[in-house]
Amino acid sequence: MRTRTLSLIAASIATLSLAGTALAAGTATGELPTARVRYADLNLSSDAGVATLYARLRHAATQVCEYRSFRFVDQACVAKALDGAVTTVANGRLTTLHQQRTGVAQVASNGR
Repeated sequence: MRTRTLSLIAASIATLSLAGTALAAGTATGELPTARVRYADLNLSSDAGVATLYARLRHAATQVCEYRSFRFVDQACVAKALDGAVTTVANGRLTTLHQQRTGVAQVASNGR
């Protein structure tokens, strides 16, 4: 199950509204940048495992949302990517951590 969810995380980060970032990241073909976040090695029932996954997601979102030619990270893009990834993982502990870090009361549903 974790492996299946893993591929959804990458899709989540890649498919969020990052169209503006795609051009800045140098994707002339119109493809959105992607990041794969692995977490099969983590225990998501522990605070340490959840914190490690959140750090990995944040790092991946920052990389995907960076305007490389300007060395600028679009923070709104990072926030959307994190929201989508946290929603996709659907882990209560991760959602709680995300809410604490962002001050957002509720992560939007992914429509599933």
